[in-house]
Amino acid sequence: EAWINWGHCKNVDDFMEGFLLEDLYKSPNGKEIMKKAGILGEFNKQAANIKPFAEELSAAMKESDKAAFEIAENNLKKFLENCGDHVCDIDNISSWVQLVSITGIVHGSTLSCTRCLLMPEVIRWREIQGKTWSHYDCLLMEQFATAQGMEVGRHVLTDALPNAIKKEWNTSLIDPKVFGVMKKYSDLSHKLKEESKAELEAKPEFLQEYG
Repeated sequence: EAWINWGHCKNVDDFMEGFLLEDLYKSPNGKEIMKKAGILGEFNKQAANIKPFAEELSAAMKESDKAAFEIAENNLKKFLENCGDHVCDIDNISSWVQLVSITGIVHGSTLSCTRCLLMPEVIRWREIQGKTWSHYDCLLMEQFATAQGMEVGRHVLTDALPNAIKKEWNTSLIDPKVFGVMKKYSDLSHKLKEESKAELEAKPEFLQEYG
C-alpha cells in the first residue's frame, strides 16, 4: 500500500501532502500548525529545491539530446507501468527525479531520526507502563547501526563524490548544461547546510540537549 501511495505522487507536494505527512495535512489547519511549530524546518528548506532542480535538469537533458531524452522518458514510463496495475503513475523524468530525490532526503535523514529515537527522553515514552523489554524494544536497539551509515560527500543534490568508497564518479562525460544544473543545486544545498550548522553552533545548549 505504501509503495502504491508513493507511486501515485507526481511531485514533491504530492509526496509531502499525500504520503509523508498525509495525516498532518488532513487535520484541521495542518499546514498552519506545521509552519508555526517549525516542523521539519531544515528538511523543508532542502525539499524546496527539489522541484526546480528536477524541472531544470529535465529541460537541460532534453536540450542536450532531444531524441535520447524522449527515448529515456518513454523507457522509464514503460518500466514503471510494468511494475503492476495501478501501482505507479509517474510518466516523466521530472516527476521521477522529484520523487527519488525527496525520498532520498527522507532516507538520509534516518541517521538523525535514529539518534533522536534512541534518546532516553524519547524512547521512554514507548510502552511507558511496561515492566520488561519487548520484542519491539529490542528491534529499536538494532537501529543503532543506521547511525553510522553516512558516507562523506554523498548526498541527494550532488555534483561530485570526492570521498566515494568505491569507484570515483567521472562527471566529465556529463553534458555541461546538465552538469551546470547539478552543480547549481549542489551548491544551494551545501549553503543551506552550512547556514543550519552555523545556527546550531550559535546555540550550544540547544545542540547539547537535542543532538
